[in-house]
Amino acid sequence: VGFGRRPRYLLRRGRRDHHRTLQPPHRGAAARHSGHGLRQWRLPPARVQRDLPPDRAWQDAHKLDEAAASFQKAVDIKPDYGEAIYTLGSVKQQQGNYDEAILFFRAALTYLPDAPEIHNTLGAALRSKGDIEGAKLELQEAARLNKIKTNRQAATFSMNTGIANLKAGKIDEAIAQFQNVVKLVPDSADGYYNLAKALKLKGKISEANATLKKAKEFNLQIKSF
Repeated sequence: VGFGRRPRYLLRRGRRDHHRTLQPPHRGAAARHSGHGLRQWRLPPARVQRDLPPDRAWQDAHKLDEAAASFQKAVDIKPDYGEAIYTLGSVKQQQGNYDEAILFFRAALTYLPDAPEIHNTLGAALRSKGDIEGAKLELQEAARLNKIKTNRQAATFSMNTGIANLKAGKIDEAIAQFQNVVKLVPDSADGYYNLAKALKLKGKISEANATLKKAKEFNLQIKSF
């Protein structure tokens, strides 16, 4: 997007969009969107996507006010759209309005509590405001969540490798891979279940039964084999 021509997505913006304010999420909304484990950012409905600047064009065109209006409209349509709330905070941060940016980042975390990127950005904003202790806590949380994310990715690889080894009759190799899964993700019911199957095939019946019991602690629907 060049500077000589106004982007298409800005032509539809009315002045009233610039005067809208984000309402803080109420507790009921937060409760509906809380959960355990890492959450994935979902794509918004098509009607929301139509109101978002394509390819972050606002960064190149420096149309921060128009970008804020676009993302505000997205939030008006879908108030629990955490990524749009987070991006609004990023716009405010680029404008130098750290107080407002921090409010947006905290609101985004209401819906995306396990997003390390938001914790990291919030930490940077707090540090810019001189809140060193608050920044430290947010950056530590970002590091913790990033480690969990990395462990889950590695565990997925080990799980797939273990299953392949099991099918190929490589029992010892499968056991090693499944043991790595439960080491990386201690609450992996599937990891314990597959480990129990491999141990049973190895003839380690008592150890297999104990491992199967562990799997059922994390998933009551797992049946005995």
